[in-house]
Amino acid sequence: MIERFTRQELMAIALVCSTGFAGLALARLDLRFPGETAATMPLTISLNHASARELASLPGIGPALAKRIVQDRQLHGKFLRIADLTRVRGISPKLTAQLKPRLRLE
Repeated sequence: MIERFTRQELMAIALVCSTGFAGLALARLDLRFPGETAATMPLTISLNHASARELASLPGIGPALAKRIVQDRQLHGKFLRIADLTRVRGISPKLTAQLKPRLRLE
């Protein structure tokens, strides 16, 4: 059986699909590291909610450093700025600047 949609329903579906895909495209625009393609590039990670496993997926952050980030967050509370990552031993201002496009604070 074929379901029929009203014109209004079709317009709503088209709007949701187009804004969703446009949003994904915009989210990926400026987040590429050298050598990455749109197909291989991840979206941003929440610095204040990500697990050690998620953090370890970032370039330059291995399992040990990811664990230190989570431990720091548990000890000192949420990061207020991405630059606050430098309080974690092993994270330099240069690495923080490289990671900034990949991180969010929410």
